[in-house]
Amino acid sequence: VFMGYLATMIYNIELHVLWYITIWF
Repeated sequence: VFMGYLATMIYNIELHVLWYITIWF
């Protein structure tokens, strides 16, 4: 269960990074 939660958290962070890149560039 913990690994799934960790993977989801990392996935969400990647989405936020892509979103910021889209906004600034």
